[in-house]
Amino acid sequence: MKIAHVFLFLSFLLLISCGSNVETFESTQTLGAQLDDLHKAYNSNAITEQEYKEAKEIIIDHYQ
Repeated sequence: MKIAHVFLFLSFLLLISCGSNVETFESTQTLGAQLDDLHKAYNSNAITEQEYKEAKEIIIDHYQ
């Protein structure tokens, strides 16, 4: 399960590093599932609080 969290974290880092050049974001997961996976990654210390906040903002912005 930790490998999945690391993969999710790395995916978010890739999106974050692209900055405003990211125009699309495709996912087969629901908003709730994405946020749940992100929260699990944070709770398992796979990502920092700052990384958690940035990734959460990206996910939520995508659904607005």
